[in-house]
Amino acid sequence: MRMRIYNHETTQIFEKYDKVTALGHSGNGSCAIGFTKAQSAKRKVQSAMCKMQLTLRFAICVLRFTGDRRMNRRNWLYTLLTGMIVSPFALLFRNGRHSSRRQAPAITTPLLWQIDPTQCTQCGRCETECILKPSAVKCVHQYESCGYCLFCSGYYHDNRASFDTAGENLRCPTDAVIRTYIEDPYYEYTIDEDKCVGCGKCVKGCKSFGNGSLFLQVRHGLCKQCNQCRIAVVCPSKAFTKVPANEPYLFKHQPDDRRAATP
Repeated sequence: MRMRIYNHETTQIFEKYDKVTALGHSGNGSCAIGFTKAQSAKRKVQSAMCKMQLTLRFAICVLRFTGDRRMNRRNWLYTLLTGMIVSPFALLFRNGRHSSRRQAPAITTPLLWQIDPTQCTQCGRCETECILKPSAVKCVHQYESCGYCLFCSGYYHDNRASFDTAGENLRCPTDAVIRTYIEDPYYEYTIDEDKCVGCGKCVKGCKSFGNGSLFLQVRHGLCKQCNQCRIAVVCPSKAFTKVPANEPYLFKHQPDDRRAATP
């Protein structure tokens, strides 16, 4: 008599085991992306149940194979133990045969430091705490939200003497905000990021009296992407967060054209 191990029911158990292990875990043994801890635990329980079913299935196959012998307690225990010993090796053989069919390990997307403009309070720590001098945090102008005003509260100081470009009338301490005439009464304001130190004074002025089109943001071309950002540690509003590299910039107002605030 020839023992038939891979019958229809056993094949179904193998297929279920392959599906559970492929979906529930990545190549490094961690839970795959998209599965919660509860789902991962459920997959592990299902995997253990599949192994138990395989053990019993092999034990039954061995019992059938030795069915012509006189079955007593000793032979029955011997047969059951044989099935329990053989089944793990059969499972390993099965895994080896189908390892090439399993899904590739999930690739995690790198994370980048960003400032949530809705949480930022322009405390000034971005200028003083960044390891880079000048800071990797720069003022960003979202032109879609700008009113192109004659009087820009992000450009002019509150205690200005007049509406001219004299240094005592300007809010920015490094003259990083550039004013360009378009047509009466509209002016365009751009940021010279080489001069910007990330102090946030222009952002606070624009937020107080204007449309809020100016905001602070981490420039990825400058940021070193430290594991623990020094600014994030001391940020009083916890505005620093990490975002996926494929969505690298957070905006104060969601733009229709994201090129408005990108480099």
